[in-house]
Amino acid sequence: MGDFNAHHTHWEPSLFAAQQNRSGHSLVDFLAGSASFSLLTPPDLPTRIDPATARASTLDLCLGSGPLHLITVTTGPHIGSDHLPVILTFPSLHPPPQAPGRPRWSLRADNWHSFLEHLSSSPLPPNPSSDTAIEALADTLVVAGSHCFTFRSSQPPRLLRAPWWNRQCEAAVRAKRGAFNAWRRRPIPELRRRFHQLEARCQP
Repeated sequence: MGDFNAHHTHWEPSLFAAQQNRSGHSLVDFLAGSASFSLLTPPDLPTRIDPATARASTLDLCLGSGPLHLITVTTGPHIGSDHLPVILTFPSLHPPPQAPGRPRWSLRADNWHSFLEHLSSSPLPPNPSSDTAIEALADTLVVAGSHCFTFRSSQPPRLLRAPWWNRQCEAAVRAKRGAFNAWRRRPIPELRRRFHQLEARCQP
């Protein structure tokens, strides 16, 4: 996958023949002579939006062979560049199951006295340095803890967000993308100016 800067009606059917370039012809010749590689990008997929005219073009192309023919190629929302993010979806692959969180004790201060009583009434191993004694001590702690505290599974760790990201940032990005889509539908100077104003607000 890459920006080949190649124009051809093979992946841009809306082009006029005169708009095709040498890179486009070279890539079509390569694909025609290749026994394994083929074009995965669907026709007229908008991967670049001209920042001056809002005209869409298909410059970022995906080539592949074998099982890669099963992927779906789409584009994502505007994220600041004149090139839209290209998303590859593998329908035959499933995300791995989420690992459960590490279980832990739910400790309460008012149960510590009862916990200490359970420990004092349990025989401790005479030689605490041996492996068997360590295992016996661990079992004693678990039994005493199960009588006094609850044992629960913690939630899986959540992805950390940037500390500066808040609802105002979300609203600004949402407004910028809305203005971008409006400008793409109607490429007039007023909507282009509005998009660039909202884009400037999203800059650090």
